[in-house]
Amino acid sequence: RLLQDIQRQENLDALVTVSQRLPSLFVRMMRLGRDVEQVGRLITQVTDAFTLRLVELAEAELGPAPQAWAWMAFGSQARQEQTARTDQDNGLVTERPIRSEEAPWFDQLSRRVCDGLDRLGYVYCPGEIMALNPRWRVSLGEWKQHFDGWLKEPDPKSVMHSSIFFDLRCIGGDGSLVDRLISHAMTGARDNRIFLRFMAANALTHRPPLGFFRRFVQEDDGSQEEGLNLKHRGIVPIIDLVRLRALEGGIEAPNTFDRLRAAAEAGVMNAEDAANLEDALGLIGRLRLEHQSAQLENGEAPGNLVPADDLSPLMRRNLKAAFMLVGEAQQALRLRYQVH
Repeated sequence: RLLQDIQRQENLDALVTVSQRLPSLFVRMMRLGRDVEQVGRLITQVTDAFTLRLVELAEAELGPAPQAWAWMAFGSQARQEQTARTDQDNGLVTERPIRSEEAPWFDQLSRRVCDGLDRLGYVYCPGEIMALNPRWRVSLGEWKQHFDGWLKEPDPKSVMHSSIFFDLRCIGGDGSLVDRLISHAMTGARDNRIFLRFMAANALTHRPPLGFFRRFVQEDDGSQEEGLNLKHRGIVPIIDLVRLRALEGGIEAPNTFDRLRAAAEAGVMNAEDAANLEDALGLIGRLRLEHQSAQLENGEAPGNLVPADDLSPLMRRNLKAAFMLVGEAQQALRLRYQVH
């Protein structure tokens, strides 16, 4: 019903009104016991619908596009793993280089969609990875050059970009452009051992929050009490590990659960290891979503820090076991790529 209502709205103000129903939808899904994978896909469906409607409203005012193009999502939207708190990561690809007389059309489209998403609660990307940025609003050939540059000369910034842009999905427009870009990027990455080693080193920068004697390491983000950072120290390490294995196997699916299953089926990962990581991702993700749902019900902004004292003894044991699994997978990766 929400998706249908989004499609019926005729202006941004009306879409903003509809968007105010999203927090209650998130809370309701958690109460119904939806699992992490389901919640991520459903919440992302709503984001996709808002994006597409903004595109349609912009096209209605701007007129026909001067050439074939597609709107792309990166990061959590591409992976279909969004939660109650997210920013926007997007870009635009055209069939050929944008001519000077065509530039205003694509600039206006990007502004209307990105500005609209911000008003709907999907705040601007702090790193400016949006179609608003002309660097991420280029032709298919120029996008291929971006990827080729990151693959040929990997450095910390290139790896940072790769960790975002290798999670890629078409939201609207000519999907064949995005398919060709994904195929090009995956082919270039699959056999590039140097690049994969840099990606492996990056995947090891986020460690599970376990210290000496397997004690939890809590953090403070400056806005609330100390807690376990379940996003950056729990979920992100799994996403990074699985992305790398997907690159090794040429697996184009962006969703982490899909990547794990495909990696196991292709023999890129041991089936038991893949199943363990899937369970760990489900457990850590569930705790994070339950915490965010409780915060929304209390009128608070959703966050990622969960105080260890809020967890039952059984849940603390299970969470420690999940973190240990992630740590073991990281150690295996360290040995595989000889990262020190």
